[in-house]
Amino acid sequence: MEEYQLTSDHDETNEKINYAPIQIEQNQIIYNLNIESKGNKITFSINDKNQIPSVYYVRTLTLEEIKNLNQVFYILNSFNDFYDYLKKLSDNKKLSINKNNNKISLILNAEILFKQQNIEIDLLLKKKDLDINLK
Repeated sequence: MEEYQLTSDHDETNEKINYAPIQIEQNQIIYNLNIESKGNKITFSINDKNQIPSVYYVRTLTLEEIKNLNQVFYILNSFNDFYDYLKKLSDNKKLSINKNNNKISLILNAEILFKQQNIEIDLLLKKKDLDINLK
């Protein structure tokens, strides 16, 4: 059974769902892909603790934007469907990470019409408040 955690926010019309993190292991480094949905948006985040200080990458998308990434996503009806798809890819070792200076790309190795395709979702570096780090 999949793990979903519903938390109530002040805005009663938008339920916030925190999904169980998805682990991606690459080059003996384990990344946790955190996923949260609220209303019509889903947010992906990875905290790269291997860098000092740690670096936070984030990306927010709508279901429509996810469907536009690739035709394989046209059948999605909800963020739960997309989470389940990502979880299956992770279980089958078909999720990977590509790191650049200002972004981390989540690589989905999907089979579409019996052909392997890589679908990328870029997570961008989130600027941290330097005052908080100084305290």
